[in-house]
Amino acid sequence: MIQWDEPHAVYRVYDSAELLVYVGLSQRPEIRIAYHRSSALWRTLISRWTEEWYPDRREAAKAEQAAIDLELPYCGMTTDLYREVSSICRHAVSVDGKARAVRAARERYREAAIAFQVAARTPPHPVSVPT
Repeated sequence: MIQWDEPHAVYRVYDSAELLVYVGLSQRPEIRIAYHRSSALWRTLISRWTEEWYPDRREAAKAEQAAIDLELPYCGMTTDLYREVSSICRHAVSVDGKARAVRAARERYREAAIAFQVAARTPPHPVSVPT
């Protein structure tokens, strides 16, 4: 049972290249990570994780969503991707059409998230100033 007024952690999962795979929240992140290691589709990508603690679930949930939207974990779902997937599910005519469109949206997001993270790590080119 969720204890809303108890401390919660926002955890970040990284792959071996130090790219952000997933952001989540939990009262017991070690148990949640163990669950991800056993059943998440991205379980083989888990190299390490970090935890950031908040005084209650509401604060942790705000921090989690901000982290997802700003840091773009490549196996997470940003607010924008959630809206796109929701729209697909409301408007696609067939189940197969929905599934294909959702997979395509998630793959576009994953590719963009990885490119964003790699670009964010690349230092800017030095500017030569003529003297």
